[in-house]
Amino acid sequence: MFGYKCSKCDEGTVREKIILKYPTKMMGYPFVVDEAKLGICDKCKTEYFSDIETQRWERLFEESLLENKLFLLPQETIDIRKQLDLSMEQFAFLIGCTRQSLHNWGKKNRSQPQSRTADLMMKLVYKSQIEGQIDVTGFLIEEAQKLGITIILSQKAADKSDSLSQKEILEELYRLHDTTIPIRDVRNALIIRDADLRETIKQGLDRIGPTEHFHEEYCEYVCHFENGDQMLWVKQYPTGDLTIEGHAGELYKRILEVIIPAYNMKYPGTKIFIRDYIAL
Repeated sequence: MFGYKCSKCDEGTVREKIILKYPTKMMGYPFVVDEAKLGICDKCKTEYFSDIETQRWERLFEESLLENKLFLLPQETIDIRKQLDLSMEQFAFLIGCTRQSLHNWGKKNRSQPQSRTADLMMKLVYKSQIEGQIDVTGFLIEEAQKLGITIILSQKAADKSDSLSQKEILEELYRLHDTTIPIRDVRNALIIRDADLRETIKQGLDRIGPTEHFHEEYCEYVCHFENGDQMLWVKQYPTGDLTIEGHAGELYKRILEVIIPAYNMKYPGTKIFIRDYIAL
């Protein structure tokens, strides 16, 4: 797996090393791998990760989420929909996913849980059914704390924190999903120099499910996404340049929903917004 020349210093050899309690981030959240297998250059100490190992970390992360009840269980996703008396198509539209995704999330032997965004939306709806008016911002902060993320609002922001009823939450969700992103030519680039952030983004893109992965000279990775008439290529260069090119609408938004939140979490002082990228 390892034993090759280091591409960074071009002098050392990458050798396998087992590290106990290895701290990393999965989907942007802190996570500790009990026993991590890495490749480390014996000269410059640069760390290398194999695809097999990072996939194992993803499975461990998902298992920890379920064990600690940080994600709704399959039957719970079904129960919430039934309590609203909505069909699968209606509920899928409400929380911004597909009917097939809902079906997969409800399976007892599902391969992975629902997306974090979908999970939070369903929890909000469920909580509002029980408590009526709820502090949405406070709820989201509590959910983040369960994953080891501490968020402290300024007093000004806290004073503006809204409590919404179930009806208002549903209306807001319908409003958010009542738009279609038109297909357009896409050609954008971001600078992603931090290695951990690049890995977080790559893992997020892999979760969407690229149509193909390509190996291209001077690129760390190339992901090709295709959905009907929409096609996008995402390329990460060792220099830090991350390019997004192609012809897409909703698919483009899904890619940005992986990249932009991860970027903002890493650099909270420099906020960028998805709406600025999808605006015509």
